Amino acid sequence: LSALDKAFVIDSSNTTVLGLKGIQSFENQQWQLAITYWQEAKRQMDQTSATVKALKVGIARAQKRLSVEPQEQLPSLQIEILVSIDKSIDFNPEQRVFVALVAASGAPMPLAARKLRAGDLPTTITLSNADAVMAGYNLSNVNKVKAVARLSQSGSATPQIGDWEYSLTGINLRDLEQPLSLKISRQINTN
Repeated sequence: LSALDKAFVIDSSNTTVLGLKGIQSFENQQWQLAITYWQEAKRQMDQTSATVKALKVGIARAQKRLSVEPQEQLPSLQIEILVSIDKSIDFNPEQRVFVALVAASGAPMPLAARKLRAGDLPTTITLSNADAVMAGYNLSNVNKVKAVARLSQSGSATPQIGDWEYSLTGINLRDLEQPLSLKISRQINTN
C-alpha cells in the first residue's frame, strides 16, 4: 500500500487525501473514480473556496474524458456470497461482520459492502451495484475483485489486529458461475 492509500484507509473523509486520490485516479485514466473522490472532497468544503473551484475544473475535465471514451458497461452484476464463521471461533452473536468486494488492483475502498450480525450466520447474501460504498465506484468499474468477510472485534469497518477474516482473491466477475463461499477462519495478527 502506498502512503496515500494508507492515509485513505485511516481517514477516508480527509479532503486533502480525497483530492490527492482524485489526482492519482485522473493520472491513471480512471475518470469516474477521480470524479467520485473529488465530489466527496468538494461536498465537505466551503463552496466559495479556491480549492472547490479547482476541484470543479478537475471534475469537468474528467467528465469530458468519460464522455469521449466509450464505456463498456457490464450488466448489473449480482454476486452471491455464502458467509459463515468457523465453529472453532468463539464470538458474540451481536458482533459485526463486514463483507466486501474490493477491486483486485487500485483503491482499497470497497466496490460493494454489507454489514451483518454474527448471530445471523451462516447466510447467503447478494452484493450488487446497489451496495456501492461511493457513488459511481461500483462492480461495473472492474473485471477482477477480492472478496473479504471479517468478524470485527471492535465493530469498526477498518481491519484491526484480533479480528477474524477470510478472503478470496483474483475473482473474475465475468466468469463467475456459482456463489462465493467465505468461511471466516483466520485471525489478523499484524497490520
